[in-house]
Amino acid sequence: MTGYHFPGQTYYHSGLLVEGRGLRMFFAGDSFTMAGIDDYCVGNRNFMREGSGFDKCITLLEQLKPDLIFNSHVDQAFDFTPEQLAFMRANLAKRRLEYASFLGQEDLNYGIDEQWIRCFPYEQHLRAGTNVTLHVVITNHSAEPRSSECRAVLPMAWGQETTDPAFATIEPHQEESVSLSFRIPDNVSLERYVVPIDVKYEERLLPQVTEAIIQVF
Repeated sequence: MTGYHFPGQTYYHSGLLVEGRGLRMFFAGDSFTMAGIDDYCVGNRNFMREGSGFDKCITLLEQLKPDLIFNSHVDQAFDFTPEQLAFMRANLAKRRLEYASFLGQEDLNYGIDEQWIRCFPYEQHLRAGTNVTLHVVITNHSAEPRSSECRAVLPMAWGQETTDPAFATIEPHQEESVSLSFRIPDNVSLERYVVPIDVKYEERLLPQVTEAIIQVF
C-alpha cells in the first residue's frame, strides 16, 4: 500500500494505491467517478494550475496506471483509458482559460481560493490577561515573490486599536505565516470577540479580509 497527496476534491485529500495478486487498485476518495472528474467542491481549495489540483491527480493516474479505481461512495470500480485522461486534462486547460477571462486576477486561483488568507488557529479560548499569538497564513498564487503586511484590528473595548504591523515575503506558489502578538486586557468582559485582520499584499489593500475568534473566559 502506498499513500499519495491527491488534491482533487479538496487540497487536503489523499489517494491510496494497493498492489497484490496481480492487480493495481487505486482508492481515489471523492475525486473521480466513472463519469470522470468529480469536481463540485471548488471552494475546498481545488487549485487550477498545471501540476496542481486535478491536473496533478490526472498525472498520477497516468503514471500509476491502476487496473481499478474506487470512489468511496460508488459501488462499482472503474478505470480510465489514456484517451479519457487526455480529454479530462484538455477540459481543465479550457476551464482555466475561461475562469481567467472573468476573474480579473493576476492568477485565477486568487479568485477561487477562499482561504488564500486565513488565520491559524481560527479560534482560541483564553483567559483575560493572556498574551496571544496569532498566525496569518498567506498563499502566494503568483509566479513571483509577493510581499505582505498584516495587522490585527483589536476590539475597541480593549483600549488599543491595532497591533504593530508584521511583514513577510512569500515565494511563488508557497504559503507563509505572519505572526501577530497582542495581550488581552485583565478587565475585559468575558465574551466572544472577533478580531479582523488588515492585509497589504504588494500594493493591494485588503482591509479586514479575514478574522480570528477570541473567546475570553
